[in-house]
Amino acid sequence: MMSKVYVCPICGYTYDPDKEGIPFEELPSSWVCPWCKAPKALFEERSLEPEPEEQHTVQPVKEEIRPLNYLEAAVLCSNLARGCEKQYLFEEADHFNALAAHFEKLEPVPTEGTVTLMKECLQEDLTHYQPALRQEAQAAKDRGVLRALTWQEKVTMLLESLLVRYETEGETMLEGVPIYVCSICGFIYVGDDVPEICPVCKVPGWKLTKIEGGDFR
Repeated sequence: MMSKVYVCPICGYTYDPDKEGIPFEELPSSWVCPWCKAPKALFEERSLEPEPEEQHTVQPVKEEIRPLNYLEAAVLCSNLARGCEKQYLFEEADHFNALAAHFEKLEPVPTEGTVTLMKECLQEDLTHYQPALRQEAQAAKDRGVLRALTWQEKVTMLLESLLVRYETEGETMLEGVPIYVCSICGFIYVGDDVPEICPVCKVPGWKLTKIEGGDFR
């Protein structure tokens, strides 16, 4: 009988029932990934033997070119700032951060929304936009974009799992529990023991910034 393992799609942690001595199915539903705290439900069953890669046909995104709104411009500048920081271009990063702050003031982040709406947006990203972008990046052989998309997909899945948990636990989920966000890839960690490295993009743990005063955006 072929052995099975269970892999966290967020950080890559692999649960091997043969080594752990407990079948994955017998773990409690409250069990989470030891590395990134992703819920058990996200884990993917895989065979220890390599499986043939599936070929997917993805339709490219058809969207008319339009000017960015202020919030989109703020996000773009913020991401460019992070890219500069990774290349130790701190002066350029400061300029992009200043631009991001400027654009964000012109169009404040919306304060209204529902968990259901946010989950729908995340699902649309995972099932439509990200696969289409990955197809384009693969065609262009752009390794940088492919790496960024991998981070984005993992963070999006983690955000979705946090929203599912929030639906069940409500505000009690965050009571007295610190929240950290990776300043490079956006990975969110809820808990006291900050990882030594980000499970998604592998930067040092000091890159995970603690969210103060409920400013979680």
